[in-house]
Amino acid sequence: MKQRIITAVIALPIFLVVLLSGNKDYVGLLLTACAGISTYEAVSMLVSKFEGLVSDKKYSNRALLLSVVSSVLIVFSLYVWGPEYSSVVMGFLFYFLGLIIVSFISGDNALAVVRIAAIVVGVSYGSFGWFFIWDLFSLQNGIYFVGLLCTIVWSGDTGAYFGGKSFGKHKLAPRMSPNKTWEGSVSGILCSSLGAYIFCYFSNIALPTSGIIGMAILAGMTAQIGDLVESTVKRFSDVKDSGFIFPGHGGLLDRVDGVIFAAPVVWAFIHYIL
Repeated sequence: MKQRIITAVIALPIFLVVLLSGNKDYVGLLLTACAGISTYEAVSMLVSKFEGLVSDKKYSNRALLLSVVSSVLIVFSLYVWGPEYSSVVMGFLFYFLGLIIVSFISGDNALAVVRIAAIVVGVSYGSFGWFFIWDLFSLQNGIYFVGLLCTIVWSGDTGAYFGGKSFGKHKLAPRMSPNKTWEGSVSGILCSSLGAYIFCYFSNIALPTSGIIGMAILAGMTAQIGDLVESTVKRFSDVKDSGFIFPGHGGLLDRVDGVIFAAPVVWAFIHYIL
């Protein structure tokens, strides 16, 4: 517990300082690094397990390297050339070129298929959430929109934990995460809604109350799905944590699984609904 507290005290202020600085260079590099780390963790968990299904050989690092470089290029190209989505073409071209290369250098067709599957899932999981977070940050008042996203997810996590601990009786998804309950889930969504409303009120974000609540409910639900997905991936891969970057807390995905799943929901509400 002491290690977890020390890690949280160090890591969270660094993230908040970079975000609140409003400096696009710092934030862009931070999100690019997060995409690379997330992809590394996701593919590390998946590729060895996938390859173990068809071969007893130790997995190659080529798939891992291609995945990380692809994610970094996807997010970095968005940072360099702005929010125009055509700017991401370079990253995707390298991504698909990497898939072709992996299929040719793999020892057999079965290995090629599982490596490609690991790359597709890992890059999608590791990069796309950061793509939407960067686009949110690039908007006018973007700092507040990213803050709103984090508030929705973190308020929901807190509410789900204490609500489940106090009232939890009915299991939500025992195969995916045995400790989560329906009572905790509902508590989390309620806290996401309350947290979003309070954040918008004090930050003077001019959004309709009904839209704020609707966005918080849907984003809160999606964040919980992200948490369950990551739990399922870890169970499938027979690992306790997604990585080791945060001592006492595990990997980056262990901390941001809900954020990267909820980011597209908040992005869609801001762009098309509110």
